[in-house]
Amino acid sequence: MFASPRLVEITGIGDAGLFYGGGFGQLGVQLLGLAGTFAFVLVLSYLILGLMKVTMGIRVTEEEELMGLDISEHGTYGYPEQMKLLAESESKANELPGIPKSIHGSEPAI
Repeated sequence: MFASPRLVEITGIGDAGLFYGGGFGQLGVQLLGLAGTFAFVLVLSYLILGLMKVTMGIRVTEEEELMGLDISEHGTYGYPEQMKLLAESESKANELPGIPKSIHGSEPAI
């Protein structure tokens, strides 16, 4: 699209771009390259992910999914807001009568 006739003359490769009166020829070549690259990446990604799925799996367990991947993969919360919610829920659990403290992790149940 932007290849100037002077650049084409210096390099000796390609044609002038669409905006320099070269027509759609060069654009067509570039679109063909784009389509070829897309097809290559699609096929290669499909093969690699298929091999990974067969050998080691690419899904987490349902328990890890419900727990949250930040906790199961990294061992901590990913966002500060979640830490605040955890602290608030733990403090509310401390205030509830009749709930053993071992449920929220402060002290062993009697």
